[in-house]
Amino acid sequence: MRFIYIIVCLLCTITFVQGVENKILFNRLDVNNGLSSNEVTCIYKDRKGFMWFGSSSGLSRFDGYEFRAFRHEVDGALFSEAYVTQIMETADRNLWISYEDGKVGSIIRLKIYF
Repeated sequence: MRFIYIIVCLLCTITFVQGVENKILFNRLDVNNGLSSNEVTCIYKDRKGFMWFGSSSGLSRFDGYEFRAFRHEVDGALFSEAYVTQIMETADRNLWISYEDGKVGSIIRLKIYF
């Protein structure tokens, strides 16, 4: 009798779990939201929680609300708008960005260097 009770409980639980819908919310982020390009080549989340997107048109940072594109005209920096291939963070929280053309850029504490 106890065995039948356990089986009935398991069947009810399985039926209930299968009936629950998993709703996942997706937001599309693209050039209309400020992303440098719709062709994203790499993504990195830094220790402060910023999402960095490398693309065929350069580098963008997303703070959860809006994008900031890092281009030549931003802060007078000599930043490449080339195809970003990789984004990495060092132990001292500096970001290093590598480009398809072999160049390397660095972001050091809100200053931009190339």
